[in-house]
Amino acid sequence: MELKTNFELNTERLILRPWVIEDASSLLRYASNPLVAQAAGWLPHTSLTMSQNVIATVLQADITFAIALKTNSKDPIGTIRLGNPTENEVLVKVTDADLGYWLAEEFWGQGIMTEALIAIIDLAVKELNITNVWCSHFANNIRAQQLEQRLGFQHVYTEYDVINARTGMHHNVHYARMTAIDWLASI
Repeated sequence: MELKTNFELNTERLILRPWVIEDASSLLRYASNPLVAQAAGWLPHTSLTMSQNVIATVLQADITFAIALKTNSKDPIGTIRLGNPTENEVLVKVTDADLGYWLAEEFWGQGIMTEALIAIIDLAVKELNITNVWCSHFANNIRAQQLEQRLGFQHVYTEYDVINARTGMHHNVHYARMTAIDWLASI
């Protein structure tokens, strides 16, 4: 997938937009939370420079959106990404995409990530002709598991004792898939 994020998606409450370097202070504020970092699989941000570097590199890859509330589109509260599926090359095809996301803790439980995920899955299936959208979460991340199940993702397999290269921690990782056929049938 060669498409880059140079456009916005709008939902009822959200603007999904490209990250810009001016978002670094917001990113630092939310990405420094150890609970968010642990669930997402990276180390908490510790400086403005670190957040600026992440925006300039990681958050420019594939189709990556800053999640912002329409009431304050200048202050991103999370990220949602649709990327090349590199987690397990045995189970994925060229027409598959990998979904990643995180949301600031103070916005959990408000349906914000559900709204963002619906928009990005629609984009993947209807506009990008993706046939399978994959996502993964650490086995102890029950919130992600419940969210993915509510949206209709089906568990496919679990990888045991995976070492996270960013944190050095060991995790069991659950992988789930949403087929385009299932998504279109559910809406």
